[in-house]
Amino acid sequence: MTNLAAEIVSLALQRVPPMVIAQRLCVHPNTVYQRIREARQAGEVIPTFKATSKGAAGGSEHVERSEKTEASPSTKQIVVSVRLYSLLTTEADRRGLTPTEAAQRLLEKALLGTVKA
Repeated sequence: MTNLAAEIVSLALQRVPPMVIAQRLCVHPNTVYQRIREARQAGEVIPTFKATSKGAAGGSEHVERSEKTEASPSTKQIVVSVRLYSLLTTEADRRGLTPTEAAQRLLEKALLGTVKA
């Protein structure tokens, strides 16, 4: 189990809601749910959480972290709204990119004009 997964499980065992865990650790909420699901399948007794009424369009903020690689020291993270992240992932899927790659290309094109988006 990775340090991130262990921290997610530890907080979940303390009954910290998944959305709060995601915000605290700067990870996507789906990452939190996946790690909790994996821990339960491995035998951890993690309590269930009540569903929130806010939903995906509630406007809460989160940071996208690529599942493929850990962030390097030269990588910075930005916070985007759920709506903007949803638009970004839709565009990334259309282009066959990860959301991180799509965001990087869009920012480079907008700020530097060096990359075709």
